[in-house]
Parts: sequence; C-alpha cells; structure tokens
Amino acid sequence: MSAKKKRIIVLALGDLDKWGFNEETLPLLVSVMESSKPDYLRIVFSGVTGYFISSPRSVTRVQKVIKAVENLRDSDGRFARLGIGLDEGDMIADFHWWGGLKKEGIPPLGQVANEAVLCSDHPDRYQEKLNTLGAESRSSSL
Repeated sequence: MSAKKKRIIVLALGDLDKWGFNEETLPLLVSVMESSKPDYLRIVFSGVTGYFISSPRSVTRVQKVIKAVENLRDSDGRFARLGIGLDEGDMIADFHWWGGLKKEGIPPLGQVANEAVLCSDHPDRYQEKLNTLGAESRSSSL
C-alpha cells in the first residue's frame, strides 16, 4: 500500500436541502468539476466532491470551478440551493509512484473532507477560505 499524508484541497458541491440532484442536474455538476481535472473525484446523489493536491495550480483550478458553479447557481433555478464547501489540510491517501492520487479505491481520508462537506451547508463560508488559498498561492509563487 502506498498511503501517504499530503495537503489536499477539497471542494464539495452539494444540495442545501439534502434532497440531492437528479439525472439532469448531477451530470452538469460532475461536468463542471471534471473540467478542472481534480486529482480525485467522488460522486454521490447529493453532489460531487473534488480533491486537489495542494499547489498554486490547484488553487487556480478550484477558483475556476467555483466561478463556474456560482454562475450556474445564479443563472439556472435548478441550482438555486447549491452549496459550495471548501477546505484544505493534511489527508491520508493512496498515491502512485509518480505522486498522483490513485483514482481507484477509497477517497482521501481526513477531517478536511468532512469540513468541506459541512461548509457546503453554509452558502458563503467558502469565500473566506478561497480568499485565504488565493493569497497563499500568490505569496508562494513570488
């Protein structure tokens, strides 16, 4: 087994009402998340969660997804109750020999995923974390 601990950004898109998404809306959310090429993707009826190994490039990818889902939430009434959760921290995961997350098997494990999913219940909480990640990303790339 090749489990290691690394910093991972977790982006959760979920239904604030906990009813979940249907066969029309869930594929749209999955498509938006997949467009950012997350290192690991988890799909459940209530939404989709993307895992990104922390880096300035990952922050940019997460920012693009968030902008796209904010536009979707503002323009399509089916997503009016879309929650966005975001967190970053150390997680345990299986990695390939070249350092990428293994796409098969269980998702990365850690409190970070729980926090991101819980934050998706609070419509604007993700913005503070996004600002923090953006500032850290800018300072580390200087």
